[in-house]
Amino acid sequence: MRRIIGLACVLAALTLTACSDKQPDAMNQAATQHPATTQKPTGNLCERLQAEPTGNEFKGHWTVEPSIPGLHVPPSDTCLLVDSEVLEHAIHVSVSVLPVTAADAATFRKNDEVAQRAYSAANKVIDGGVGTDSWAANPARATAWLVFQVNDRQLRLETENAGYGDLDELRSMARTITNLAGGIPTAAAVVERPECARGTRAAEDILGTKATVRRDAIVKGYLRCQWGSATRSVFARAGDGSSDAAEDFLVMQKGTGATRSHKVSVGAEGWQGADGHVTFQSKRQSFVGVFSFPVGSMRAGSILAFARAIAPAFGS
Repeated sequence: MRRIIGLACVLAALTLTACSDKQPDAMNQAATQHPATTQKPTGNLCERLQAEPTGNEFKGHWTVEPSIPGLHVPPSDTCLLVDSEVLEHAIHVSVSVLPVTAADAATFRKNDEVAQRAYSAANKVIDGGVGTDSWAANPARATAWLVFQVNDRQLRLETENAGYGDLDELRSMARTITNLAGGIPTAAAVVERPECARGTRAAEDILGTKATVRRDAIVKGYLRCQWGSATRSVFARAGDGSSDAAEDFLVMQKGTGATRSHKVSVGAEGWQGADGHVTFQSKRQSFVGVFSFPVGSMRAGSILAFARAIAPAFGS
């Protein structure tokens, strides 16, 4: 799992409909869904890839697993393909919820270029080789990823673990997706839970507009809330002592992270990084991470106000 502090330093803007009704079961049970109006193929894009009888060149004995909603802009849905013979060989398939314009795609590419330079000057963003508005990275010691466009939807494919899968494999998968009969599945723009409603106003203050995408869920027994626009996302997600949020909390508490942090008044104990993101411990002993993407646009005061508004949803 990538850690939020790592994301704050590296992933200024990544991209998550591929899974539509294969979101975590608890989310399906309690979420209110607002159906899309355009009738297109529905279902899990990973399952469609798994079953594709022809033109499917990428190798592996694939099984499909649900993937938690991703931390991306544009707001996206994600599913996971896992090679049953080599479990480390897994690929995230992410699809934007909303249409992506050429201008937005250019902005997202610039964000990825900034993120790659922050990670390593040697790991440059290159042309993806899958039509227009396609770019990629294939670093030697990190996960490979590829962004491409199918009609007005942006997709991102990314290997789960470094050394298992490469850019050639992702390009092969992208060609298969591009040629799928019926195009890309649609999904509801809004999937919400009532617990998250208390954070909407503060989240929309960060977005600078009304949220057009919602992705709320219960993931492994913990609440996760997300608000998004075409180009920005705001998140609050909880986890146990082994979660990313817990790791971030401990790093900031000990002062051992790459970025400075200071204590803030939220939850039972809260910390805020120099980039603006907040992590706190709730009274229920869970850990909560609060942040927005692109990372470079986070404002510390707005994120802290959002964290305080949403904290009661997590038992604080």
